[in-house]
Amino acid sequence: ETEEELRCALQYLTGKVSERLSLLKEQIKDSLVLLEAAVDFPEEEIFVDTDLVRRRIRGVMGTIEELLQSFYEGRAVKEGLELLIVGRPNVGKSSLLNALLRKDRAIVTPIPGTTRDLIEDVMYIKGIKVRVVDSCGIREPSDPVEEEGVRRVKERIGGVDLILFVLDGSEPYSEEDERILAILDGRKYITVVNKIDLPQGLQRDVLERRGVGWLEVSATNEVGIAELRERIYETLMGSQPMSNKILITNARHVEALKRTEDVLKKALEGLERGLPPEFSAFDLYEALHHLSELTGETAREDLIDEIFERFCIGK
Repeated sequence: ETEEELRCALQYLTGKVSERLSLLKEQIKDSLVLLEAAVDFPEEEIFVDTDLVRRRIRGVMGTIEELLQSFYEGRAVKEGLELLIVGRPNVGKSSLLNALLRKDRAIVTPIPGTTRDLIEDVMYIKGIKVRVVDSCGIREPSDPVEEEGVRRVKERIGGVDLILFVLDGSEPYSEEDERILAILDGRKYITVVNKIDLPQGLQRDVLERRGVGWLEVSATNEVGIAELRERIYETLMGSQPMSNKILITNARHVEALKRTEDVLKKALEGLERGLPPEFSAFDLYEALHHLSELTGETAREDLIDEIFERFCIGK
């Protein structure tokens, strides 16, 4: 996928989200009309079917929950997820970065410590934008520059979506490898055994005893890279292909929908407790207000007109 294709997809998603938000507002308004008619015109003795109102509110809340759950996938499409490559020096992290990106982004030499700072670039896997970050080797630093680089890597580990822990298949498992593995405890990571094109020295049984699974690649010869890209996608997004559902891609939408969901819960609780309808009506007005922050529409005048039309007030 290209940036242009993703841009077009996002424009389509934005239109679909607007349509869904407008539909949610109409569903809330339908319930609010019933409550407001009883509150504003008690002399008309209008019957309010509270069971119907509760069902409608639950339906709206269910749709909002689906939209909120779509944000992770939506963020992956719009902003991208972050992948950090870590390992001790000279295990082939930069070569792996270049192989994943399918271009020479990082300088590769046989000298340990060539990469001294974080190097970032972007790749796309099945419509998902992944920001790949190559890092300096994690070891006891030998100078202030390397020390700062190691500090930045450790700081970055806590905020990324996925980590590639790279081991050198041609060398024995080391204390440095063990220390890095300990840092990754509790994190989402994939262990990658690199340099399988060379005579092997890594004791796989050490990984097995620690319950660590791994994927074997040769970054230099691009062996196993396609499988690694697939594993990255599955770890980030699950084994199912991207859905065709409507996706929320904006954090502002998430906050407004959460506020809407909160006041809808209050409205529902009020109805279930048998409180006067004006309490739930107030909550539904607040729900409309929060959605209006996203759609830019107001509903008060439309509601009054609809009450008069639906219940023939004054006729």
